Amino acid sequence: MVSIPDSAQVVVIGAGIVGSSIVRHLAELGWRDILLVDKGPLPEPGGSTDHASNFVFPVDHSREITELTLDSLRQYRALGVLTERGGIEVARTPERLQELRRRMSSAAAWGVEAELIGPARVRELMPHIREDLLLAGFHTPTGAIDDASAPRSSCAPGPRSAGH
Repeated sequence: MVSIPDSAQVVVIGAGIVGSSIVRHLAELGWRDILLVDKGPLPEPGGSTDHASNFVFPVDHSREITELTLDSLRQYRALGVLTERGGIEVARTPERLQELRRRMSSAAAWGVEAELIGPARVRELMPHIREDLLLAGFHTPTGAIDDASAPRSSCAPGPRSAGH
């Protein structure tokens, strides 16, 4: 166990991808008195980051979260831990198709590349899927997979090298 200082300018709780990214951003902005704490041993403390799916879909239900996600994708790309393969959400019911149309409208309004595709195109992109079960698919070519532990590891050296 490491001793904890009596005070710090800022304390970040959680050393997963979000906490580590916050520490990195603060260090880049010149903050020097930062304490990062977690319940488990680093670099894999066992929190939400460790059991997340690692798939990043660029369109979310709100503009703010979509912008945050797009910024995360840019950061993962810069860190070299992003594998962009595209993503597809499928609709098997009319209600789900309505949701995908809504997401398509959001993507268009927020400048995210996306398209509503038919079952044949879904199967072309995902050969193992049963096309006969589908009504449509919502495809984003920038959907990606990140290595959750790699960004966390690559975020940590910045603060350490800044004297933390």
